[in-house]
Amino acid sequence: MADGTYLIDPADVKNDYDYIGDPWDDYTPMSHYGTHGGAQGLIDWAGKKILVSTERGYREVIPENGFLRVRDENDKQGLLNMSGAVIVAPAYDELHVWDLEWSGCITVINHNPRKVGFLGKDGKALVAPTKYDEIHFNWITGFGYTREYADNKVGLINQATGAVVLEPKTQNNDYDFWNVSDSLIAVRTGDEVEFRNPKTGLRASYDREHGFGEEGLMPVGNRDGDTQAGHENWKMGFINEQGVEVIPLIYNQVAHFNDGVAAVGTIVGIDSNEWDEWDVWEWKFIKPNGDTAIEGPFGEADDFSEGLAAVRNEHWQAGYINHDGEYEIQPQYNQAQRFSESVALVGTAGWMDFDNPYNEKDYGVYFGDRWFIDRDGTLNEHFGLIGSNEQIKLIEKASDAIKLLNKSKFITICVTNQSVIARGIVTHEGLNKIHARIDTLLGLDGAYLDDLFYCPHHPDKGYPEEAAEYKIECDCRKPKPGLLLKAAEQYNIDLSGSYMIGDSCADIAAGQSAGCKTIGVRTGIGLSDGKPGVKPDMVFDTLFDAVAFILNE
Repeated sequence: MADGTYLIDPADVKNDYDYIGDPWDDYTPMSHYGTHGGAQGLIDWAGKKILVSTERGYREVIPENGFLRVRDENDKQGLLNMSGAVIVAPAYDELHVWDLEWSGCITVINHNPRKVGFLGKDGKALVAPTKYDEIHFNWITGFGYTREYADNKVGLINQATGAVVLEPKTQNNDYDFWNVSDSLIAVRTGDEVEFRNPKTGLRASYDREHGFGEEGLMPVGNRDGDTQAGHENWKMGFINEQGVEVIPLIYNQVAHFNDGVAAVGTIVGIDSNEWDEWDVWEWKFIKPNGDTAIEGPFGEADDFSEGLAAVRNEHWQAGYINHDGEYEIQPQYNQAQRFSESVALVGTAGWMDFDNPYNEKDYGVYFGDRWFIDRDGTLNEHFGLIGSNEQIKLIEKASDAIKLLNKSKFITICVTNQSVIARGIVTHEGLNKIHARIDTLLGLDGAYLDDLFYCPHHPDKGYPEEAAEYKIECDCRKPKPGLLLKAAEQYNIDLSGSYMIGDSCADIAAGQSAGCKTIGVRTGIGLSDGKPGVKPDMVFDTLFDAVAFILNE
């Protein structure tokens, strides 16, 4: 006891206890005990035995979440309340009440074959353990997810009654379902998604859904006619978390609600020239009740973020408006994305001009104009195999070159062979520290790299300290173009409009293989590793000289 006195004196041998556990949980002021004779049961705080297993024919008694799980001589499990009254007679290979409090269900399992079912709080069988291999309860919706392994079938049952809500079907690319709100279940069959509210019986089908956003509303839509046609065949609106259509399907495209409004667009015509034709849009912003918040019309509109929304005017120039519909940032960009953490990505690659032949450079974000820059000997001093960040020293005016690129339309990506990984000289973590040192030195001068790609491999094997898994023939080690191709795929880069600059013929060969314009520099090894047929388009003394020349062209 708290005062140091014994509740049950260990010298009281007539009790014959082998062990007495701590009070089991907050459900009852009792403890689990065992005796030398093999009996188990409960003892209350006055030292009175409440239940003795051997007197009831049980091999085992285990307190669990305010109940007593028991096992009989046939190794079957059942359930008693804390007074010892039977709730579930021993009949199952496994019985669990860990989720009873929130699901209202007692999970039961039989083996050989293993099947899962569940009982109600009163012990009544709702779903026998004969059909399902898995049942997962959802305490929010009150429905259970079922799975049958043999045919990969999934379904849904009512946790309160055991009734089937969704008949089990094979789960694949053409069928699936999931909870989208406390009340709503989405069932996808082929390209169609049906929302069901089992509590109200509501069922509504759509060809498109985008998940719930702010205001508890989800964009949904249906297509009319040709499923391969463009936005003109779509009609879109919004449903609430109960599945009720609160904004009718009258728009050709809609965005999520953000900052209390949503952008919605309607096609009002078609324009064309001799090379192409395109939809003419009118966009505006609406409130959650469907009323207009900002009239527009805009040529295009994005979600609000941090109080601003990117929109296009009738000339397809992009800027940013506030909630009053006034421009905070005037239309002047070719591309403008949403604000995030007080910054936004904008592009100025050239305005769309429908009087000139189609040119990808004039449309959307222009993904050419990248500089791929070698590391050792081009950006930083060449010291052989660099294994420590202390060996990093930027080449004179390299920071100035990168800063010039940062201020221009060009994007800078470093591509570098780093066989120090394969040779066992440094780990990936150590190499990251070296690259962090480069970032720091550039940052001190107000410059930055947009990204860095490296090859850790080397083809030559047989050294005791090497990392064998990286001693391979790969596609990313320059002079192969793998690093450039990987960057191009990740960033959607037009390699024909990009530059590769380096101090070795391996750099030049990689750039040529990727289809880039190539520039050699006389720093580092100064192209001294001459390779037949490898000749850069231009050669400059330093990275800065090359950048300054190209930007001044």
